Amino acid sequence: MGVWTARNQWIFEGKSVDFRSTLSLVWCAISEANRLDIGCMRNCMDDLLILQTVGLQGRPSKAPVIKNVIWSPPAPGWIKVNTDGAAMGSPGFGGCGGWNKPVTSSRMAVCCSCTSTQQLQLSSSPLNKTLQQIHNSGVIACLRANSTELAIEAAVAAISGGISVLEIVMSTPGVFEVLRCLVQDHPTMTLGVGTVLNVENAKNATNVGAKFLMSPATVKDIMEDVRGGEVLYIPGVMTPTEILSAHDAGATIVKVYPVSALGGIRYISALKKPFPHIQMVASQGITIDSIGDYIAQGAASVVLSDAIFDKEAMDQNNFDKIYQLARLAALQGREAVERKRRGITKVQEVNFPRRIRCLEEEEYDDVGNADFSLRRHFLK
Repeated sequence: MGVWTARNQWIFEGKSVDFRSTLSLVWCAISEANRLDIGCMRNCMDDLLILQTVGLQGRPSKAPVIKNVIWSPPAPGWIKVNTDGAAMGSPGFGGCGGWNKPVTSSRMAVCCSCTSTQQLQLSSSPLNKTLQQIHNSGVIACLRANSTELAIEAAVAAISGGISVLEIVMSTPGVFEVLRCLVQDHPTMTLGVGTVLNVENAKNATNVGAKFLMSPATVKDIMEDVRGGEVLYIPGVMTPTEILSAHDAGATIVKVYPVSALGGIRYISALKKPFPHIQMVASQGITIDSIGDYIAQGAASVVLSDAIFDKEAMDQNNFDKIYQLARLAALQGREAVERKRRGITKVQEVNFPRRIRCLEEEEYDDVGNADFSLRRHFLK
């Protein structure tokens, strides 16, 4: 450092620098570095000789202390069990294992377990079981219909397709009757009501079996009413201030709405950086293809409305299409959740070196009947 300082003064500032002043700069730099050293230097012999030449005493690190660790077998009649475990994230995917060997036996017993720490944490109460189901599914199907009958038929189609968490919007005619029928026919389903804006509707939904309530905004009266109960309330939030306020008010999980208008996947990713401890559901304008990206960037689940209950399919009572869309969405959600638990944030596509072209050829048998077959031709 001292040599470079003298060089720069001579080249760029036009100052004449003699050997003594340069040596003084070098000595000052070495002395300052030596003063700041706290006994962790790892210098070679040449470096130590330089310090000795300029009259400085180095501070090498202390030699490591070696301790003897002696294992002693357990006393007769006792069994020593050695265990260890690890987890990827909290909540996240984790595992544990152990082994034991009795003194009088030559055999060793080994056991291991691998599960999700998230599942271990969310299994104590009905409210936490609802939250666990939302996490495990990755998808909340949002149903709004023009009639009670249409709502029930569409809901059954979605449930048959694999949807395990379903929200029925308050604007649906006979919403509580729809919920009552679904609760009776599908008691293991996680069913809830959406767009709940007051305590009266919240209580009515709870009385007929809703396991969760969802709002487009944070309704503090509802939050206070369900506090300490068995129903999960998911308030709607939009800004970082609203997210933190809802969390501080007692919300276990929040719904970011309208997420697509706010930036979509990038907005969720940005929000999770300052709020990694707050669970978020992404809602509005989400497609089936983007489920994996939302969950990979931190969303606990996504709300799908038109992506499952397609408007044209609903108008035409095309429940088969709703079934197919629900099946695809449920599969995408489960796979995205599993990838997240395993720490996989992106799925890479495999590019095959060859492409396949199918050509239809007409062949004739001995009788003269035409036989159409498909032959695959590999093209480099």
